[in-house]
Amino acid sequence: MKKSPIAFILGSLLFAGATTSHASTEQITQPTAVMVDQGVAVASAQEVLELRESINNAQDGDVISIKPGRYADLGRVTLSANNVKIVAQEPGTAIFNGSTQFLVKGDNNLIESLVFTDGGATLSTESHDANIMGVFGIFGKNNTLNNSVIYKFNDYEYVADENGKYPNIRWITVGGENNKITNNTFEGKYKRGAMLVVATSDKLEKTLIEGNIFKDLTALDMELIENSTPKMVRTNRNDRQAIRVGDSHNSLFDSQSIVRNNYFDNISGYVGKNGSGEIELVSVKASGITFDGNTIKNSTSMISLRHGHNNVVTNNVILPGNTANSGGIRIYDENHVIENNYIEGTLGKGTYRGALVLNTGIIDVANGEVLSKDSTDGKTLQKQWTPKDVVVKNNTLVNNTQGIFASNAIHRVSLSNDERVETIFPAVDTLFENNLSIATEDGTNAFRQFDGEKFQMVGSTIVIN
Repeated sequence: MKKSPIAFILGSLLFAGATTSHASTEQITQPTAVMVDQGVAVASAQEVLELRESINNAQDGDVISIKPGRYADLGRVTLSANNVKIVAQEPGTAIFNGSTQFLVKGDNNLIESLVFTDGGATLSTESHDANIMGVFGIFGKNNTLNNSVIYKFNDYEYVADENGKYPNIRWITVGGENNKITNNTFEGKYKRGAMLVVATSDKLEKTLIEGNIFKDLTALDMELIENSTPKMVRTNRNDRQAIRVGDSHNSLFDSQSIVRNNYFDNISGYVGKNGSGEIELVSVKASGITFDGNTIKNSTSMISLRHGHNNVVTNNVILPGNTANSGGIRIYDENHVIENNYIEGTLGKGTYRGALVLNTGIIDVANGEVLSKDSTDGKTLQKQWTPKDVVVKNNTLVNNTQGIFASNAIHRVSLSNDERVETIFPAVDTLFENNLSIATEDGTNAFRQFDGEKFQMVGSTIVIN
């Protein structure tokens, strides 16, 4: 079995006839970010202007080598050329402050070793959806953002609209095909909007997100949210993920994007007064996604297979520490594989949180019912697709408040409507094989199933209470 460079070692455990995975207590070295040189001088207005023009007017094959300096208010720059390299002369010394946004529209470009801090995104609605794309909009084909830092880049206008909704500004939007986000650090986001979004379509994106650090995604605007109307509280606490891949509208299209060997630390999103809030650390709303070899620590939010088919979650380690309301993996939709993950010490309760949660849905998948964007009876792609044909094997769950959890959640009609749907359906044809779920501490449960659920274990899964 392969070993992730930043995940804990996952091995094989022979226990009472069941073979499953486990983690050692020794952690492999975490990824190392580019070091930021705090001693560089402020670039002159002329130097900022020249850099802006060199990017906007770049020709195919250019190399733009950025000398050490703090470049303030670069504004929005657009790279339309191909095979261009934009790199710091020395890693950590090309620092961008103030209002800044890079749009990459060409192909085969490399952006490397840049730092963004003490500033905020230039506001732009030029994106693949209605939200605001933020610091980077990377489209085209075969482009790479590598070894760069976005650190506390939150200094932009943050005022609610007439309905009370706050701006949804992510840091990075990736569209196009075969683009890569590798070996970067994204740290200190505290306003609404995901750190990174893969904008999916009806084409194969094949985006690679590998070897990055996602750290300290919190909600310092909590007081603003709590003072909103109940409807806006639900709206404003959402869209606070480290990564979102896709959207419900395009969720049935195959993306084949990969999230691999990343490190997540203190991804709390938002947790309200009653413990509710952003439940998704990584939100998968696409098909054919692989989430492999990642390490998640000290975080509340969960890996969420929210929309889409044929996704794989494998070789991940989830260790929330003493983080309240924490969870592991939650599952909707069809034909997923959840394999060889290690989850220990999640504290989440209720009907949505646990170490490994099989949610209810609103459609009768056993009899062929599906969600559709063209539905006229309210069963649109934004709703809850009942899990079907999910394979859960070789996972180890240790001392979780709710380990393997078959939920009986009754869903709201919509985000803005508190009325409840009339009928829910449990997961169908779920295969459990060679899992180990242990609960030896007070207040922990290895397996929880509500009365009346039609859920049952299959295979050689072992439950120890």
